[in-house]
Amino acid sequence: MTDDTKGEALLLELLNGFIKTKVLLGAYQLDLFTACASPRRRAELLAERGLPARSGRILVDACVALGLLREGPDGLETPAELADFLIRGDDRPFKTTTYLLDYYDEVFRALVDVDALVRSDGATSTFTLRDYFKDDVSEVADEVAAEYSTYMEATMAKIVDVVLASYDFGQHRRLLDLCGNTGTFCAA
Repeated sequence: MTDDTKGEALLLELLNGFIKTKVLLGAYQLDLFTACASPRRRAELLAERGLPARSGRILVDACVALGLLREGPDGLETPAELADFLIRGDDRPFKTTTYLLDYYDEVFRALVDVDALVRSDGATSTFTLRDYFKDDVSEVADEVAAEYSTYMEATMAKIVDVVLASYDFGQHRRLLDLCGNTGTFCAA
């Protein structure tokens, strides 16, 4: 492979990654995966979700091609290895990856015009999900800081459980927690 083809392959991989991510996020926002927790015929799925036949078929085909949905003789189904992350429900345990699906959906919406964001030094940002990103922390409103602290306290323990179960910190003597938490990672 020449340097030119390596470079082109990298660019195509990045572009393809964006499209794949948008398919995942779109299907997740439309709750197709929960609807396909058990086998569901295409027509039934599209009607149930209120999706037009043509665009719904395109999205479902993309999900099947990417392995996000499986199609068998009984219909479309969310693969077992993805179900814990993609099927919604109040009884579902917290999963960092599932949280990131909603978070990145908001990030992608805010990054729709990256060149304008750069030119305006962020002034044109529509990303309000995290209104605590300030160069001067004294500009962060008290209610925003309190809301964020409540959110972090509610979710950090669950995130820490996932991290501690996923990575062996035994090889480290020190750990710096950049999330500004209350010391939850001390368990490491």
